Amino acid sequence: FNNAFPHPQILKWYYELGGRVITLGSDAHFPERIAQHYEKALTMLESIGFEHITLFKNRRPHTILLSDIKEAWLLTESNI
Repeated sequence: FNNAFPHPQILKWYYELGGRVITLGSDAHFPERIAQHYEKALTMLESIGFEHITLFKNRRPHTILLSDIKEAWLLTESNI
C-alpha cells in the first residue's frame, strides 16, 4: 500500500480546497488482487475527512457512505 495514487497528502490538499468527489480504482493485473488494499484506502479517506465515495452509472454520480462500505466489507469477510 506504499504506492497509493495520488499520494495521501495530495488528497488532503484536495479535501482542504473543497474537493469531495472521490472514486476508487484498481490497477490489479490478476483477478485475485482486485480491491486489494481497499480497506486501507477507505480508512485513509476517512482519516482525511471524506464521508463518501462517488460511483458513476450512466455518467451520473452516485455517492456511497464510507461507513456503509466498511460495514458491508466486514460482513463479507466474516462470511468467508
